[in-house]
This record gives sequence, C-alpha cells and structure tokens, in this order.
Amino acid sequence: MSTPINNSILKAFTLLRGFDRPEEWVTCRELSRRAGMPEASGYRLVLSLEAIGAVIRGPHGGYRPGMLLFDLSKGVHLSDLLRASATPFAHDIARQFGVTVQVGMLEGDMVSYIVVKGRTKVPSKPGTQLEAYCSAIGKVLLSGLPPSELDRFLQEDELVALTPHTIVNKDVLRARIAQIRSQGYGIDDRELDLYLRCVAVPIRDRQGRVIAAISGSGRPAALDALRQIELRLALEAAAESIAARLYPASANTMPA
Repeated sequence: MSTPINNSILKAFTLLRGFDRPEEWVTCRELSRRAGMPEASGYRLVLSLEAIGAVIRGPHGGYRPGMLLFDLSKGVHLSDLLRASATPFAHDIARQFGVTVQVGMLEGDMVSYIVVKGRTKVPSKPGTQLEAYCSAIGKVLLSGLPPSELDRFLQEDELVALTPHTIVNKDVLRARIAQIRSQGYGIDDRELDLYLRCVAVPIRDRQGRVIAAISGSGRPAALDALRQIELRLALEAAAESIAARLYPASANTMPA
C-alpha cells in the first residue's frame, strides 16, 4: 500500500502557489480563486499560514509570502536544483549519442553553464559564462525572453563573428529567435565553434516559461540531419523529465 498523502499540506501549498509575483499583495478571496478552492476553506488556511509566518498580511487586507518561506529556502538556488535534477539525464544522453550535453540558464546577457557532461570538447565548463547570441542553447534561452527584454538585448553592443557561420546581423538573429520560439528547439551549425554542431531545447516551469535549456554538441560529421532529430527527441524527453522533477505533477493536484 502507498503511503497516504496529507491533504491539508497539499491544499496549503496549492494556496501558496497562488502568488504570482513576490511584490504583489493578494486578497484571501483571490488566493482561494487561484487555488480553485472555496473561499471559506482558503480563509482558514490563510489564517494558519499567517500564524506560522508563511504569509504576511498587509495594511489593506492583502497577503504576501512571509519570512518562513525565505528561511526554509536556506539559500537554495534554481541552478542547484537544476544541477541535481539534470545531471543523470545529461550523462545518459552524452553516453548514448557520443555528444557533450550542457544545461544552462540565462543570467544577464550571458549563458551560465550548470552541467557539462561528455567527451566532445566544447568551450564551456560548469560555472563558466558565454555569449548567448552565438549558440543553440543561448538562442533557445533568448527565445523565452519577453519582447521588451529581447529588444533590449538586441540593442546592446555589436555582435562579434566567432566563426564564418556566426549570425551577426541583428535582424537575421531576431528572425532566427522567432523561429526557435515557434518550433520549440534551436540548432547551432558551427556558429560558436567551427568543429561543433549543437541542438538545444528549453526546460520550462509550470507556467510554460523558459527557465533553462539543455543541449547536445558534437562533431558536424556525426550530427547529420537524422541524428539531429534523434538527439532533439532525446533532449525533449529529458527536458520534460527534468521539469517533472522540479515541478512534480502531484503538486498540481489538490484534493477536493
């Protein structure tokens, strides 16, 4: 028999996930609506959460996340959770396809590499940062930016050609990013390194926002069109599994 789940805890965390932004004040009625529960049930839970400091009440009756949630985080960062969740999948894909698998996040205008697994020589190492415009993983991350942030990125300094294949025309780059956003994956054909092709796909949060990306890089001769498709499918499956570890399906299910 499976261990029973405490329904009250699930309901409380369902209510807490109703906060969209840390700076917003949300009424109890609105929190209950977002959580899909009766207002009376939501009110009782909010009072309990306020009593332990999980939420704090503002002067006009709205609520925000409280210090308890901050204290419980113990300084845990998304990059740490991604590393723990993604490393097994990166290792398996690297071994299966003979590529180097990388997981990265966008920090400022740079890709911060969290996981790098494989024998193919790549410019990145865990903890390093590289420009986003010239790699598949970088363009996938850029495709997840809001339009205003992408505009700001494209208005920054001129793009430098790292190889003869690097996209340095900003209009062409914008079109490529739009294509990646539409098709759901990106390919870098020797844009960062003359001896590398790369396929990348996004890792998304519960709301579908791009929080990271995972890619596979290999020698151009080893990554022909068919092999790119096979690698992309494996990366997409890994991205879904990583997201499922970060955002378990059971966390989205509130008991009646």
